[in-house]
Amino acid sequence: MIRESGGPKVSSAVDALNEILYMGHQLRMHVLLVAQSATVRPLGGPEVLEQFATRISAWRMLAPEVHPAPCS
Repeated sequence: MIRESGGPKVSSAVDALNEILYMGHQLRMHVLLVAQSATVRPLGGPEVLEQFATRISAWRMLAPEVHPAPCS
């Protein structure tokens, strides 16, 4: 999908995800996100990534012989 000029800069799906993530702690709700590349920019900034209590990276798949995984 190509964004038209004057249209929203953030997808409505990402906007809804952000709202759910910010409500999650208050409502004692858990959100599970599975993504190929859940990086800071597409999700809406570092504040969004901080809403996840646990992040599992592909480290075990990419470098299983290196244990423990180095700190990011």
